[in-house]
Amino acid sequence: MVKGLPLWIMICVLGYSTFLPQFSLAQSTDYSKADSLALALHGHSIQNLKLLADHLTIGLSTDQEKFRAIFRWVCDNISNDYSLYARNKRMREKYAGDTVALIEWNKKFKPKVIQSLVKKRSTVCTGYAYLIKELAYHAGIRCEIIDGYGRSAAANIGGSGYVNHSWNAVLLDGEWFLCDATWSSGQVNDNTKGFQKNFTEAYFLTKSEIFNQNHYPLDPMWLLVDEPKSLDYFLNAPLLYYSAIAYGVEPQMPQVFDLNIKKEESLTIIFSALEKLGNEKLKLDILSYSGKFIQSFSEFELDEDGLYESKCPLSKGKYIIHLKHGNEFLMTYQLTVD
Repeated sequence: MVKGLPLWIMICVLGYSTFLPQFSLAQSTDYSKADSLALALHGHSIQNLKLLADHLTIGLSTDQEKFRAIFRWVCDNISNDYSLYARNKRMREKYAGDTVALIEWNKKFKPKVIQSLVKKRSTVCTGYAYLIKELAYHAGIRCEIIDGYGRSAAANIGGSGYVNHSWNAVLLDGEWFLCDATWSSGQVNDNTKGFQKNFTEAYFLTKSEIFNQNHYPLDPMWLLVDEPKSLDYFLNAPLLYYSAIAYGVEPQMPQVFDLNIKKEESLTIIFSALEKLGNEKLKLDILSYSGKFIQSFSEFELDEDGLYESKCPLSKGKYIIHLKHGNEFLMTYQLTVD
């Protein structure tokens, strides 16, 4: 099992961005007033977080609206620092099997993260999660920082995994919700070695079962589900992207990333989606592991239970299979046909 996909896939997927439809437990809420407040306060100082929180929440009647204004402001005003991101990623991979060394590294690294946040308005996930929690605290909203495993084309594909990400859980109207300001604010691009700001709703108060497909907390209680899946399942599941999270896509079959079938068999993929997807836009892009495009397969059936199914015959070889909706990457498998 590979630790991450080949570089050409990472560049293609991580560098891609688009507008996504909102999908969350709060999707019926009107956030126009909260978003307008966040926009009006663009560039506000973060030297006094109590003052910023007061300005962001003034005139808003519900905690959900107040938290939305905070979340949106952080996403729009804070950038992901690529140099800090790359250094943090490298060191967390290095100390993945040494808990003591990792803790020591985190102690030394955290002050630099906060310093960059205050001085340059750029940080990494730890800084985003810290700022969300502090602003929520000043608004009278309970919020926690969650540390754990973030799964992407560049990290936590198979193996034993390594802790590489932080996000938040927030208590609203007596119920805990999950959110990730880092991934909602935009995408790190390993091709340009920079950050592309692009706000997405995909990780704002997202349904836990969907959010957990590329987030796994150190403490499984923060999965916020009745029947939590194991870390091993998480690390070896199909790889889902933020477009899939936004559409509420859940793989039904296969439920593992690394597949093996016989040449007389067809690759069968079945998935559900909480947002309706146009069949005419769905396709499977078949590529060799070296990155050579082989074919695109676009025959999908939608049954009465809302399950999408595709059966694709393939000859002997090794493949990367991308499920896409138009130009949006939804899900990736690695396939060997014997």
